[in-house]
Amino acid sequence: MQKRRKTSPWFKAGSIILLLILVVAAVVFAKEIKQEKQEENKEKMSSLQTAANASGVAIDLYYGDQNAEFIIKREVKVPQISPENLTAALTEQGILAPGTEVLSLKDRTEDGKKLLDLDFNEKFRETLFSLGTSGERIFMGSVINTFLRAYQADAIKITVEGSPLESGHAVYDKYQNFYGQVQQRLNVTYPVPGGTDETVEVLKMYSDLGFATVYDEHNFAHVKENDNEVVFSDLKSTEEIKKKASLKVIRTEESIQTVAKDVQAEIPGVDLEDTDKTFGKNQESGVFFSYMQNEGRKGEIYLCDHNGFTYRIEISCAESDSSLWGQLQMMTDEFYFVD
Repeated sequence: MQKRRKTSPWFKAGSIILLLILVVAAVVFAKEIKQEKQEENKEKMSSLQTAANASGVAIDLYYGDQNAEFIIKREVKVPQISPENLTAALTEQGILAPGTEVLSLKDRTEDGKKLLDLDFNEKFRETLFSLGTSGERIFMGSVINTFLRAYQADAIKITVEGSPLESGHAVYDKYQNFYGQVQQRLNVTYPVPGGTDETVEVLKMYSDLGFATVYDEHNFAHVKENDNEVVFSDLKSTEEIKKKASLKVIRTEESIQTVAKDVQAEIPGVDLEDTDKTFGKNQESGVFFSYMQNEGRKGEIYLCDHNGFTYRIEISCAESDSSLWGQLQMMTDEFYFVD
């Protein structure tokens, strides 16, 4: 009769370790499968949400930028325009706190103007009381602008559970109009080519194209040419006379390569100076062109990508006017995107 061979302790230990490794591997594999399924579900939900949004009604949703300087907007879609849907959109954006509800919304006409009476529950007042001065302006402006634009009204009065609304900073017992941007005035010093530095008081402004910059009101004015173009031009120019100095910002969905080709075709003799030049207040990376025209006019063009758009920022000026050229360069130095 054969003797039974004893199993080595090392063999037992190795078997246990191997078994543990297999168990851990199985758990990791199961987690990876679960994570993949979760990602697939998220993609499916996103697709369903996109499909739902495609059949909705577009509204302008207002909210504060990342520095709480400006009230900006983006287009979103809601199933239909209603107080509940607007409140839900503002809550999702982080303006209203969860639990904020509209108790009633009434409209009436007075002296040819459409007025809204909007009553919230107590949660609205609680949120208002928790904010500082700038936060309160963003909060109230975002709600007021969103409702005014959605209902195409002229003014709105907000109450809480039927009572007048007030905070430690303001009393909102009257009808409120659309909130515009807070424009800041500040002094900026800039170099003048061939001269001494100059200091001017400038106006800091925001554009619906998604950027902010400064300009000297005594020398420049800005005009929104269309939904995707803003032009700053010197005040001495007229429609009949070619502008002496201008800053033009164009936003397009075309690729930066396509826009670069358009620039080269549009301006004979334009030079591609740099394909990775930084510019602006936040040192954006972009493509840089320069040109000189026969009539003594020079220009610079920056192209860059931001939030799915290509931006063309172009300054142009008579070569002889060094002061205006210095201001144009200051405007591009102070240029930045607002998200």
